Amino acid sequence: MDVPNNYVIDASTNTVRVHRLTLKQRLAILFIGSAKLEKIKLPSWTSSMQFYVFKCKYHGFVATYPGSFDHVLLCPMCLKNQRSEQEIRA
Repeated sequence: MDVPNNYVIDASTNTVRVHRLTLKQRLAILFIGSAKLEKIKLPSWTSSMQFYVFKCKYHGFVATYPGSFDHVLLCPMCLKNQRSEQEIRA
């Protein structure tokens, strides 16, 4: 999917949504590595969760929520590719 440079693909919610990034968000990504996007509550979740946007080396700007206890931001598309590669090897 071709997405302009200042837009972000949200693959974490199993839907492809395109958000227009503000200048403040783009600067935060440039200097800090990530920026707050919005709070999202899915129907199966009990509460809303803060989503962040960062730039993946392979997929461009990606939105996701922090995973694990370390609150690490991981690209869901890279994780999906890793899982499929591991399944092929097995």
